[in-house]
Parts: sequence; C-alpha cells; structure tokens
Amino acid sequence: MYEEARLKEQLKKMIIDACRVEGVVPEEIGDTDRLIGGTGVLELDSLDALEISVALQREFGIKIDNATVAADAMRSIESLAAFVSKVSSQSRS
Repeated sequence: MYEEARLKEQLKKMIIDACRVEGVVPEEIGDTDRLIGGTGVLELDSLDALEISVALQREFGIKIDNATVAADAMRSIESLAAFVSKVSSQSRS
C-alpha cells in the first residue's frame, strides 16, 4: 500500500506532466480541489481526464474502463489517491 502523502504528491506531479500544465507546482494543488471542470489552478477538461487515465495505466498499471468510475476517481487528488490505493491493495490480494 502507498503512503498517502507520498502518493498524493506523486499523483500531482503525474497530472502536471501528463496534462502538460505550465506554471503550476504540486504544492499549489489542493487535495480536495476539483480536478476536471473545476475552477482551481489546474482547469482540466475531458481530454485531460483521458491523459490522466493513460498516465495511471503507465505509472501504476491501473486501467479505468468505466466512465462513472473514472469520474468518481478523478474528482480530486484525495479521491484519486483513495482509488489508486484501493485498486492496488485489491490486486495484491
């Protein structure tokens, strides 16, 4: 299982890189800020959600096939970290 603070930091960096976000550092992204369609520092859209999905598969081996699951997981860094932890722990069982 991933250490929560480290996982959130890793996810923030992954999103910045995958979505080619300029002028934003991980520390500026709040754990509960809305990722997709929000008004936070990222201002990501549905194409960015696809980039995040591809990055999750590349970095964590996690594939999201369901749009509802993706929307729930990508609400915030907090929800994305919980999703990654849950899926990772299930795959180890």
